[in-house]
Amino acid sequence: MPFLYDYTSKRSTIWAKQCLKECEESHSSCERPIPVHVPSKLLHIYRSEREESLLVSLCYTASSAHTDRGEIRYATLSYCWGGPQDFCLDATSEEKLLRGISVTLLPKTIIDAIKVAFGLGISWIWIDSLCIRQDDTTEKATEIAQMHQVYRNSSVTISATRADSCRQGFLHPCSLPPLGRVSYRLPLALSTGELGSVILSKTNEVTPIDRRSWTFQEHLLARRVLRFTDFGQHWSCGTTSKFESINPIYPPRAYKQGIESIRELARRPKESHGLLNHVNGWMDIVQQYTRRQLTIASDKLLAISAIAEAWNPDSEDTYLAGVWESHLPEGLLWACNDGRSHVPSATYVAPSWSWASISGSINWMVHIRCDLDPHIDIQDYFVELANDCAPYGAVKKGELIMRGLLQKTKIREAHSLAIPVEESAPELDLSLAYTALDFYGETLMAKVADAYLYCFQITVLHEEDMDGPSGLILASTDNVEFSRIGMFTFFATDLDEDDFDAMTEEDKARQHAIQIAAFKNIIPRTFCLI
Repeated sequence: MPFLYDYTSKRSTIWAKQCLKECEESHSSCERPIPVHVPSKLLHIYRSEREESLLVSLCYTASSAHTDRGEIRYATLSYCWGGPQDFCLDATSEEKLLRGISVTLLPKTIIDAIKVAFGLGISWIWIDSLCIRQDDTTEKATEIAQMHQVYRNSSVTISATRADSCRQGFLHPCSLPPLGRVSYRLPLALSTGELGSVILSKTNEVTPIDRRSWTFQEHLLARRVLRFTDFGQHWSCGTTSKFESINPIYPPRAYKQGIESIRELARRPKESHGLLNHVNGWMDIVQQYTRRQLTIASDKLLAISAIAEAWNPDSEDTYLAGVWESHLPEGLLWACNDGRSHVPSATYVAPSWSWASISGSINWMVHIRCDLDPHIDIQDYFVELANDCAPYGAVKKGELIMRGLLQKTKIREAHSLAIPVEESAPELDLSLAYTALDFYGETLMAKVADAYLYCFQITVLHEEDMDGPSGLILASTDNVEFSRIGMFTFFATDLDEDDFDAMTEEDKARQHAIQIAAFKNIIPRTFCLI
């Protein structure tokens, strides 16, 4: 028989309060940033004089008599919306929220978060759906651009890890192990001489919140996170990470590889040496972000904008629709994980050269040797923002004016590309290369219909081990503006891989000849990548 874990027990509340108290009093690396940032709006939590229930009221912190902006402690909530919100801040609800309402009118997940914050001794909380006007696109863009400050200055982020919507809540008892999951009870001899038992069960390593795009930056930027999982409370800050010790249940492997490793990636720019390490750090974050789910495609850049702003604290670099200017052209060598499942968005999201233009996940080709083609020159760039108040947010348009080597390409089949070279040289057939197309099938054919196709070289052949060249596969209908449809690279054939072991010596010799001849005698040209 499983046993129940009660999140509302006095013991659980005391444990969480102790974690927060210990961190605030003794963890120097978790101290609040200076200068202090306070969100423009917060919810004030207080108890009704006549009733037992809690009340909340919306406060504009700049003008509220209740707040001392330098001293205020507030919590933040990280949760899955799970679709449209039953109650949110808009023109209709604002007056009610300013006057104050019972928490019972709010969705269950939000009610639970308010109870947790109040139980921790925190009487202020920031919740996106109630502290950002959801019917005001300008305010949404402006406030989201400040999210890195909101979460960094929060006393604690309450993570509704086990809830997949705002209606579900997360303080209801959980069964350990979860009901319906295969588990095994084994006898265990206790130190007291009594016979007890231990239950073995596989934990659910991927929780609802770990699949949501928006919560990625919330967890990454928070100083402290209190997670409510299906196997107990978990505390994480810049100094420590631990589960409530009611029973020795340990954090799942995916959590260790996720949130904690992401924190390390965020610190890497300050500690790394060399551009490539900086590119790798950013693209590692992008890879993890793109594996998550996003309900609204046009939010792709907005939902990671707080991380981007935090990555560039001194504004020393220029952010170009998800790609940093200093990372060009290396930062263009990402690969679509599964172009067959990629369906282009009906609305414009990003230029084709940005990973944000892809609806699914991407891989960063970190193993590609970055011996850049010396002919490449980024002559200019242009990005039109959707909102000037959000320089790291959504865009309307993006262009790169580039100069480099373009080699003509033709399509033989829906997914097979070939480059014709001079007659004396073997045909450059990308079936011998690694290719990752952004589109397949009818979508691909629509993209390339009546178009000229080219390969654009970014990295050159490394002749010592015959690795490369690598670059982008482009399409153009006018030979002036080009759009990306994929990427290619040639790997060294002496790698210990099954694919290369299966190659005959004749195939290897042919590939080597193709690699050498690919971009010979090509004159650099200038073009616009959109």
